[in-house]
Amino acid sequence: MPDARATKKRDSLAAAALGAGFFLLYGLTLCPTVFWYDSAELVTAAVTLGITHPPGYPLYTLLGHLFTWLPLEPAVAVNLMSATFAALAVGLVFLIGRQLDLDRGPAVVGAATLGASGLFWSNAVVAEVYCPAVAVAALVVYLLLRASREERFPLAVLAAFAAGLGLGIHLSVATFGLGFAFLVWMNGKSIRRLMLAAGAALGGSLIFVYVPLRASQEPPLNICDPSTPGQFAWYVTGGAYRGWFGDAGGFLERSAAILGFFHQQLTWIGIGLAIVGIAWLAGRRSNACVALLLMAAGNVVFFFNYQAHDVEVFLLPTTMVLCCFAGAGAQALVDWIAKVVTRQSPTRAAGFAAAALMLFPVHLAHSNYTTADMSGFDETEPFIRAAVDALPDDTIILNFATPPEWRQYAVFGMYAQLVLGERTDVKHLIGPDLRELARTFDRYTAIYAYAPIEMLTHFYEVKPDGPLLRVIGPKAIAATQAPRKRKTKSPTCGTFTALEVHDAR
Repeated sequence: MPDARATKKRDSLAAAALGAGFFLLYGLTLCPTVFWYDSAELVTAAVTLGITHPPGYPLYTLLGHLFTWLPLEPAVAVNLMSATFAALAVGLVFLIGRQLDLDRGPAVVGAATLGASGLFWSNAVVAEVYCPAVAVAALVVYLLLRASREERFPLAVLAAFAAGLGLGIHLSVATFGLGFAFLVWMNGKSIRRLMLAAGAALGGSLIFVYVPLRASQEPPLNICDPSTPGQFAWYVTGGAYRGWFGDAGGFLERSAAILGFFHQQLTWIGIGLAIVGIAWLAGRRSNACVALLLMAAGNVVFFFNYQAHDVEVFLLPTTMVLCCFAGAGAQALVDWIAKVVTRQSPTRAAGFAAAALMLFPVHLAHSNYTTADMSGFDETEPFIRAAVDALPDDTIILNFATPPEWRQYAVFGMYAQLVLGERTDVKHLIGPDLRELARTFDRYTAIYAYAPIEMLTHFYEVKPDGPLLRVIGPKAIAATQAPRKRKTKSPTCGTFTALEVHDAR
């Protein structure tokens, strides 16, 4: 029987080699500058130790800040953080496979399938929270499986603490909670142990104390200013995004859309391997199989009716679980082939089968390379330069916080201004009172907008000017019919950056 310590060492080396290989792949396809949307915001938060949009990513911000110490452009450094955690997730999925009693070959198939899947890879090459969140989820699963196999409950406590801490990267980690709790319960079936793990998770989640403390210091990036208890409670529970959990269509239609996403990532081959893997694992490690199914179910159910345009990224944790099952499916096929080939060496047949199955993640990598490759991305730098050159002194940019505006605002209003120090004379007016603006409009003041928002163009004349739109003046109806800025006592998200102009009304 192989020495357990030697086996663990070889597994660790194999996981490290696999992770290093994918890290090299992600490095070759890494975005060489700042990317649009949340990516620019997250880099800005990492540099300034600022406050992001709800529900906040304090641990991501702090880890990103460490990466900005590298001798690289800040955006590239935080992009590299995504690649690092993505590679770590791949290695951990391999180790999870080994904890599920998979041979090394099938475990590599499952891990490599995750690493080569399109959406995971696309998020591994830009500054985003999703690959680090998947890495945390994989680490927790690995530690809980080890705790159960080795009967070492302290590992389960450590896993629970890591899960709580991981909420500071992305709250999607919490959707695995039922599966996590099931594995803790099966490790002794003790209420006391379950409560200890819950306490450890709560302790890890205290990373969110950073948010109100830092917000009270008024950092340059301070979205929603969650420095008061009421504002913080609204912020950490998702703020305005809670309204996105509504009716997203019929059950069958939504289910088909989610299945379509998983098919896009894993193809029918990957999904087929996962289905076979579920059956194989249910007969051998039933508790682990149930726990993984509970994790996937929690993640899918929680985001089932989420109406974000990029809802698929929130389901990446389930993609990771499906890849674990795909590895188990590969093991089932290897075992079947070894059993069928009785006249020849079953060991050699199993080796050939595992090698053949590796063609699947290789095919995925080949198919997704062009789409995921961001090494030639060069859109944001020309936009920044054009905005810097085109905007007159002391420009005011109207911002209604819509997705088309967010794309450019995060790059210019956050990254260019707060990180690069470009054009700090330019101010942003968030959620402007269009009626009051019409009454006090000064044609000698340079007023611009990022995008032709319908509410703006209905009441104001605008024209393209460089990469933005210049607001020429109000139409006749603006002073009497344009929408007013509503006052509310409930928590809101009125503060974006230190360069915001507050509406006196």
